[in-house]
Amino acid sequence: MPEVKTPDSPRNQSELPGQSNKPVYKKNSPRPDSQPEPKVKIARTAPVGKTRQTIIQTAMTAVGKPYRWGGLSPKGFDCSGLVVYAYKKIGIHVPRTAKAQFKKSTSITRRNIKPADLVFFSVPRRRGGVHVGIYIGKGLFVHAPGRGRKVKHASLNNIYFKQHFIKAGNFLKKDAG
Repeated sequence: MPEVKTPDSPRNQSELPGQSNKPVYKKNSPRPDSQPEPKVKIARTAPVGKTRQTIIQTAMTAVGKPYRWGGLSPKGFDCSGLVVYAYKKIGIHVPRTAKAQFKKSTSITRRNIKPADLVFFSVPRRRGGVHVGIYIGKGLFVHAPGRGRKVKHASLNNIYFKQHFIKAGNFLKKDAG
């Protein structure tokens, strides 16, 4: 079992490992973003209809593709372009920007998120900015994180995404699996 080191004299609780909102990296260890993406296999607890499955499969095939501002094809995606591309596969036209997708999607409570629903986050460094991803189940979503990075999986339980989550939604008909 690895040895756990704690600070000798912490000034307050937030300085203890795991108690801060700031990420803690060991010296010479790579940042989480630089780690190779784990292979994610979706294990469903409830059946997902064909429409939702198509959205999920489309999002999953985009993992590893480059980020491209304004991109909405496998040559490169931005966050909202990935959504446009996935929904186009099922014949549904959605707004082009994350902000418009946020405003026009049907809201869903966090408790009722299903695979293929959209998850929206605030972007603190851009006033009024919105980021979007496609929920794939088991607390994970696929998104195009930004310039210089690739489409990847992320967890809704990640502290950043927990803090910046603003809503879930979709553009599916009520009975779409």
